[in-house]
Amino acid sequence: MGLFERLSRLIRANLNAFVSDAEDPIKILDQSVADMQEDLVKLRQAVAMAIASQKRLENQANQAKEQIKNWFTRAELALKKGEDDLAREALSRKKTFQETYESLSTQFQTQNGQVEKLKKSLLLLERKLSRLLT
Repeated sequence: MGLFERLSRLIRANLNAFVSDAEDPIKILDQSVADMQEDLVKLRQAVAMAIASQKRLENQANQAKEQIKNWFTRAELALKKGEDDLAREALSRKKTFQETYESLSTQFQTQNGQVEKLKKSLLLLERKLSRLLT
């Protein structure tokens, strides 16, 4: 057992010495900068996708809000014509769109917070990278 431990320790020591000798601080720094630039590209894509998702949610919420108004108007018209069943159906659909609107509004607010965090991260990474490159 002692021989295998000594042999293992000798191999590890030689491998560590080889890696230490092969390390070039300039190459390591260059690789770190390249990695940061790749991360920057990915983060920019993530920000763009998050903003697009935020805009979609906002549009969907606005459409639901318009549908709320439309169904309320239809309910009023049905009541004026004395068609209570149609008015109830219109109010039921209005309620459905109201729930959809509330859900989309909540999602939009959450997405808005995430977009702001991503933008801050993007700015921070851009600053760090610019400091390294100057």
